[in-house]
Amino acid sequence: YAWGRNNAGQVGNGKTVAVYTPVKLPLQNIVAIAAGGKFSVALDRDGVLWGWGSNENHELADNNTKLFCEPVRIDTGDLKIKMIDAGGSFVAVVDENGILYMWGVNHENQLGFDSSGADVTKPHAVTELPLPVVYLAAYSSQTYVILSDGSLWGWGNNTYGQLGLGFRTASGKGVTVNKIYDEKPVVMVQ
Repeated sequence: YAWGRNNAGQVGNGKTVAVYTPVKLPLQNIVAIAAGGKFSVALDRDGVLWGWGSNENHELADNNTKLFCEPVRIDTGDLKIKMIDAGGSFVAVVDENGILYMWGVNHENQLGFDSSGADVTKPHAVTELPLPVVYLAAYSSQTYVILSDGSLWGWGNNTYGQLGLGFRTASGKGVTVNKIYDEKPVVMVQ
């Protein structure tokens, strides 16, 4: 079920008009769901990733379609996805081996790697992480993960020091993958 602002089809009901009561979407056996800025993604029991809403930064498909007003299958290749999240205009998934894949907007390195500010149109592994990811949290333009040893890592926009690295960066100059904390095991980040 979904409802709310729908100017980019983010409710997934085939329209772009606000929805004030819950509407049932044509999806079944959903095990995880995440809402981005103007889009949503859902993972079904079979490991299929679905998405709807804005595709301005290739969050949902590698094509020029700007809006998907109904759920569409997102091409993730052969990934066996176990965890999902969505940032402002990007998607993050973790596979069964704890490898993090990301795609979408990357103007502040919120995907964990430098793409020279270009959108990333297909799942791309974040290879700088030394251990499997066990927890994932994506925000507007930052990403945080907890690795299997309990260490907290983060990257992306650090204009106000939100990555906890002891310094700030200029707007538009995001930070790539950094270890933030590892003194005691971290179990969750919000």
